[in-house]
Amino acid sequence: MMAGELDILIAMANPANSEVLSRVLTAAELGFRMCADIDTLIAEAGGGCGALLLEAEFLSASALKLLQTFINEQPAWSELPTILLIRNAKRQAVFAKSAPLFIPNLTLLERPVSSAVLTTVLRMSLNMRQRQYDIRNLLAELRRANRTLEKRVRRRTAELEQSNKNIEQFAYAASHDLREPLRVVASYLDLLQKRYKDRLDEKAGTYISFTVEAAERMQKLIDGLLDYSRLSTMPADQTEVDMNAVFSEAVANLAVHIRDQGAAVTSEPLPVISGAHTQLVQLLQNLICNAVKFARPGIVPEVRVSAVRQEQEWLFSVRDNGIGIQPQFHERIFQIFQRLHTRNEYPGTGIGLALCKFIVERHQGRLWLESSPGEGTTFFFTFPANDSA
Repeated sequence: MMAGELDILIAMANPANSEVLSRVLTAAELGFRMCADIDTLIAEAGGGCGALLLEAEFLSASALKLLQTFINEQPAWSELPTILLIRNAKRQAVFAKSAPLFIPNLTLLERPVSSAVLTTVLRMSLNMRQRQYDIRNLLAELRRANRTLEKRVRRRTAELEQSNKNIEQFAYAASHDLREPLRVVASYLDLLQKRYKDRLDEKAGTYISFTVEAAERMQKLIDGLLDYSRLSTMPADQTEVDMNAVFSEAVANLAVHIRDQGAAVTSEPLPVISGAHTQLVQLLQNLICNAVKFARPGIVPEVRVSAVRQEQEWLFSVRDNGIGIQPQFHERIFQIFQRLHTRNEYPGTGIGLALCKFIVERHQGRLWLESSPGEGTTFFFTFPANDSA
């Protein structure tokens, strides 16, 4: 605590009263400072004090206004105790009604007042002021701790971002470098199977077929991982994108798959948003592909894409009439390499929905689903509304 922060500032209209109070406070061993006018009082109080001890006659209308302004400008933790000495009960009653409106932490004492009563009130006021200073110090300590924590969080965030960037770059490089040797392995196995098929027994041919299929699955996994890593490393240059064109392109890319499944894929009119065109095509393509793939046996797959405006964002939905998803898997399926079915049931790598989540979040959106087994699935995702489009 700074020196003088618990001093009592005294301002009297009558110099004789100042002398009396000086003797009383000195005897009580209370620190104080005398102030000749309102400007001096406010200047001294601005440097820190414990309480104000004022004579009612000292507070002219202009002085009261200056004091009120000073008190209103105090920080939230500060309620400066003010003791006002009133000459008579009638005047005290008037002040009791009006003064608290201007001076919140006010104590009125009628003169003459005994030294014992005055010093007791002053000590209580100083104790109150001490608690206020304690709160001030705690708040300052809390602010320092918050600044330190913010620095640590920023440093840790930067470290995590760099670590994630390194991992993404490694995954991209590893996936890219693995493609060529795997392609060579698959090619030689295929060549071996074709050239020597008449010389191989049935088991050998089966083993080679299994190996080729495994190599092809690995190739698809690496391609998926490469796509995922590429999204992390390439800049997402955003332009105005017509989602109707995105839908048409995604459906065209899936034309063979949709035809083979006999699926009906339609959309309502879609908006123009800000985004990366290629990534948005991949998003819709993955969601539509899943909707067509996970169809119920004997049921014609139906997929409907739509969008509605909700305040500052667009809510998109991709709805199907497929097999549905149990609630306990609604979060898990967005994790990379997570699959709910065997490859014999439904082919895939377990990367598609992780890619979708990554793309949506990169566009400051959210992705989730609603589904029940046997009742189809609806994937929802949001994008910020592009009001300039």
